[in-house]
Amino acid sequence: MAINHTVDMAAKGREAISAICTAPSRRATFRASAQQKVFFENTARAMGDAPKEVEVGHVGNCLKADPAYGEGVAKALGIATSDVTSSK
Repeated sequence: MAINHTVDMAAKGREAISAICTAPSRRATFRASAQQKVFFENTARAMGDAPKEVEVGHVGNCLKADPAYGEGVAKALGIATSDVTSSK
């Protein structure tokens, strides 16, 4: 007798992305303005030479987790949030 296990991989992916983006956004909330700027710039530097579409996708995920965090990362990457929402 076979057991059929199905996993919604898209849901698992969304959960993982949310967890990844939520933790840094919580840390950003508790920082002073100057510290937040450094935090966003460090996040942007960590993207390295990622293609623009990867950066835009990351910003989109961050915006979903915490709009203020996403906006800060977008600014540090030089990406307009309107570019993120229009690319969906």
